[in-house]
Amino acid sequence: MSVLTGYYPDLQALDRISEYTEEASAGRTKAHHIWTEEVKSNVYDDIERIRTSDVMLNVLRNKFPDTRIINVREADELYFAVSPVGAKGSDRSLVDCHYDAPFAVVETGVKFYRIIIACNQNLDVSTMFPNDAVSVVMNTGDFHGLDYNKDYHCVEGSIPINTYRVLMKLHYLIVPNAKGVGSPDEVITRFLNVQWTKLSREFMRMSAEPANILEASMGGLVNISRTLFNKV
Repeated sequence: MSVLTGYYPDLQALDRISEYTEEASAGRTKAHHIWTEEVKSNVYDDIERIRTSDVMLNVLRNKFPDTRIINVREADELYFAVSPVGAKGSDRSLVDCHYDAPFAVVETGVKFYRIIIACNQNLDVSTMFPNDAVSVVMNTGDFHGLDYNKDYHCVEGSIPINTYRVLMKLHYLIVPNAKGVGSPDEVITRFLNVQWTKLSREFMRMSAEPANILEASMGGLVNISRTLFNKV
């Protein structure tokens, strides 16, 4: 099982990230993703400390011994979450049972791994891994990790009215020490998963907030394709 859980203790840093994300998402009724590398604020320093901290790296080293752990910051995001109850359109793909990426069949021996950290209070939304009989409610500082391509998961519950939920999504390559630095397997795994993350976010934006008929059509087509893939 690839799923892990842990706790990040600097709650003040998480609170600053939460406040920043709430302000940047003001007035939105849809889920909102912010690439960490586009953050123009001192909050970026908090993000950097968290994703390179021993808290994050050691839990990965313990879970995956004899590996190199490499942060993939170009895929890292802040996430202003949608309430699972009532989620519509592309937002449903964030809460219905799904895989985050489709590359489980591309077996390189290198894992693309996601860690999700709760940046503010949550007592009402659960993340479940039905294949592993695991269910977690992440409150401030709690985090869980999953294989981006292989861990099937869902989100249930309801964010209370007049509150919000902020998560930080961090990404790492888990590279066996037996593979040389910059090996083809490492390069291929990084490229495929980063490009998928960027592209899927853009299609989700098209579905949620289309600028024209073409974007609405493309977003709808991708949602149908993703639904079929996850069910198959």
